Amino acid sequence: DKMFPLVVITSPENGSENVSLDEVIKITFDGELDPDTVTTDNVKLINYTTDDEVLGTTVELVDSDSAIRIIAPLTS
Repeated sequence: DKMFPLVVITSPENGSENVSLDEVIKITFDGELDPDTVTTDNVKLINYTTDDEVLGTTVELVDSDSAIRIIAPLTS
């Protein structure tokens, strides 16, 4: 059976409130991710209030392919 990496740390933490608009989101996993799957087609940032995708978001693989950094465009 294929084991998939599990999320071990998120920053900011799940359920955080009053997070700054310029906060970089980082999701760390317990193993390496396939670089071909870490794309904006597969990793999406959703606005909790509206349930809409945040357009213009960038996604990058960091930390020896074991973490995803998500940067959203600043909005007011």
